[in-house]
Amino acid sequence: MERLSEGKYSLSEALKYYVQQELPKSCDQQILATFHSQCAGHINRLLEQFYNTKHLSVDHVVLSGGMIAMDLLEKQTESLANIPCCIANPCSSMKLSSSVDKQQINQMAPALYVACGLAMRTV
Repeated sequence: MERLSEGKYSLSEALKYYVQQELPKSCDQQILATFHSQCAGHINRLLEQFYNTKHLSVDHVVLSGGMIAMDLLEKQTESLANIPCCIANPCSSMKLSSSVDKQQINQMAPALYVACGLAMRTV
């Protein structure tokens, strides 16, 4: 964990610790806040590039992926791009077994977006 707080872990390693809920709070504030700020900036630049080439508008942004589950990225993206954002939850309308930890599924849902989409191709 010391390596993480010193910035020596990759973001994939940070994600692993986040999912396992072993990420120290100090790292959450330092590393992940920086990551979310950079992501929000990238999203904003991509939207600007889209506007310049397509002359269309974007009404809403849906965020998905492993590090999306934290509300900070959603808030920063909304603020920076001035567009409503939401965090994807492909599991929201699924019927889950009583043996499934619903809180853990909801926490991991944005990372499961692609897997759920691929699974739906065979339905």
